[in-house]
Amino acid sequence: MQDRSFWLTVVVVGVVAALLMSVTKWAQYSYLLRDWSVEFYLLISGAPLLLAGLLFGRWLGRSRRERQPKPANSPLSQREFEVLAEVARGHSNQEVADQLHVSLNTVKTHLQSIYGKLDVKRRTQAIEKARHLGLLKQDHSIG
Repeated sequence: MQDRSFWLTVVVVGVVAALLMSVTKWAQYSYLLRDWSVEFYLLISGAPLLLAGLLFGRWLGRSRRERQPKPANSPLSQREFEVLAEVARGHSNQEVADQLHVSLNTVKTHLQSIYGKLDVKRRTQAIEKARHLGLLKQDHSIG
């Protein structure tokens, strides 16, 4: 199942695209635009869509980080804390990578760093130690 924010992004960008195409066609029918090539219209429509996608993606990324604040006494970085929180929810490495929009290798690297900082060898040990240290609450539990 895809992340809800993914589908929200698809819908918003789709609506913006439809509005841009409608305005472009209206302008063409109203003789406000000349009869230019399709490539030119794609360029005019693509630039605002690219900008909308970048801004919307930043906004979604910021809201995701705000939902998972790192405890002040944490030896983990913000990103390591986010990875550990997703792992504690029972997600696989690939699911964590998809959720945080990073590569699978990045997740594995963060996990190795977490294991070293918490002095553990397995993900279950990392979750238990993080709970013991007060880094994770029960709402980050598995299941």
